[in-house]
Amino acid sequence: MSGLRRGIALTSAGLALLVALTAGPEAWIPFLVSVGLGMAAASWLLRRFGGVTGDVLGAVEQISEISFLVAATSIVPGGLSWA
Repeated sequence: MSGLRRGIALTSAGLALLVALTAGPEAWIPFLVSVGLGMAAASWLLRRFGGVTGDVLGAVEQISEISFLVAATSIVPGGLSWA
């Protein structure tokens, strides 16, 4: 990874962490789940495809977003009501 790309990645991660920390403790679990699953998916996809493509980036984004939403809704006080 080049220096510029590493800097952009670290800046993005830092900003996401700042948002999670200012949102309060209830945002930490979804943030950590999303980051963990996103990193695991990125690592697996990079090994599987041998590089980064638009499909890999899209898949990692979708996995991170879905995992965040599932984790966020799982900590809603009183659960979710579908009725």
